[in-house]
Amino acid sequence: VNGSADQQIEFAGDRTDDPYRYLPGSWPGIHFNTSSKNNELNFCSIKNATIGLHIENPSTSGTPKVKAHQIIIDNASEAGLLIENSSANIDNSLVSNCKQNVVIQGGGNCSFINCFN
Repeated sequence: VNGSADQQIEFAGDRTDDPYRYLPGSWPGIHFNTSSKNNELNFCSIKNATIGLHIENPSTSGTPKVKAHQIIIDNASEAGLLIENSSANIDNSLVSNCKQNVVIQGGGNCSFINCFN
């Protein structure tokens, strides 16, 4: 995902009428599973998911499974960011208003620089 500061990409449910526009858990979220590799998210927002960003299992390439720059994860009904035994480099990002903002389970190699939750 390659948005820009001027044109951020938004991931959200497809219902834009009230009250669904702001309803947490209205779609599953983004899931990077075992076979996924070399993923990058730049200038995007993930809103109203069950789990905003779910990253699981180690990377097979030796690089972080997910690199994220200036992302916003907001209003998830469960976890905003769930990392399970995986690796991620995340910078200049925000995770807010989620049942659990950041959950790391089973270890992994994570880097968070200038992030807020």
